[in-house]
This record gives sequence, C-alpha cells and structure tokens, in this order.
Amino acid sequence: MNKLTIIFLAFISLYLTSCYTTAYTYNGNVLDNVIGSNKNEILRTLGVPERSMDDGKGGTILIYEQFSQTTISNANIRSYAKGSTSGLLIYGYGSARGVSSTQARQTTYASSYSETTNSKSYRNIFLNQNNIAYDFQTNFGAKYNSYRCLDKTKTWLCAACFLPVVSVPVAIISINKAKKNGEICD
Repeated sequence: MNKLTIIFLAFISLYLTSCYTTAYTYNGNVLDNVIGSNKNEILRTLGVPERSMDDGKGGTILIYEQFSQTTISNANIRSYAKGSTSGLLIYGYGSARGVSSTQARQTTYASSYSETTNSKSYRNIFLNQNNIAYDFQTNFGAKYNSYRCLDKTKTWLCAACFLPVVSVPVAIISINKAKKNGEICD
C-alpha cells in the first residue's frame, strides 16, 4: 500500500468515528430524597415555603419559589484628544514681537448595551394526610449520566456521502465493533 492510500483510509476512519455522539440518560433529581420525608424534615432542610395550598386529596402542597434577575451591561467609551501650540518670536530693531497659536480637539465615541434576564425556579412538594412527601415537581435539579455511543443513522449517512465503495465496509466494521462493545445509541 502506498502512503496516499494509508492516509485516505485513516481519513475515512476518522470521518466515521465522528459519527459517535454523546448521549444522556436521566438519573433522577436532587429532590428524590424528599420522597418519604415528613414535613418537619423538609422544613428543616428547605426552610419555610413561600406558600402552601390544599392538594385536593386531604394533603398539602409546599410551594418554594425563587425569582432572580440578572443584568449584564457593557459600556465602551473611546476618547481621542489632540492639542498643538506653536509660537513665533521676531527680534528686530531693539524690540520683540511674539505670536502664539493654540489648537485643541477632542473626539469621544460611546456605545453601550444592557441585557436583563428574569428567571423563576420552583419546588412543589406534595404531602399526604400524614404529612409525608409522596411526590414533587420542579424545574431544576435534574441529574444526567453521559455516555459515548455510535449513531447508526449518522454512520450510514456519512458512509453514503463519502465514497461509498470504501466507506461502507468501514461503516459496517465500525457498527459491528460498537455493537460488540455495547456502544450503539438507543
């Protein structure tokens, strides 16, 4: 095999390995440990809720809310100044005459922007009649595990787009290797 063929095959292999992707699996929420806790334990951990309401089943919903506002601003000011002074003194016949000239100039450029973002995070914890938490709702705190896997669709698209005669066999080998190692995306 000549060097050009080896480089070409290495390029195809790298091209097909780019068909690997990172996938995520949901692994729960930071509030999972709240389930089964009693109201006193929740109040000790999270504090007093902003409000509470009836859940319609004889229990209570503890509602925790947090509002935040973030402002990002940027101001850019550039200033240029230039000044010059020139003078002339003439001696003649025992006297002196003087002339002086001063010039000053300043230019200022200014630009700015400001961006404000409002966000709300909440935790609703559902308590049954015995004040034991049985469920929760929240918009934050999800935990995910990431893993690397081969996407068969992307692999076949890559192979079809790049010299199928050579890249299809490489795609078959890559898919079989990923199956053997359990790296196929669901």
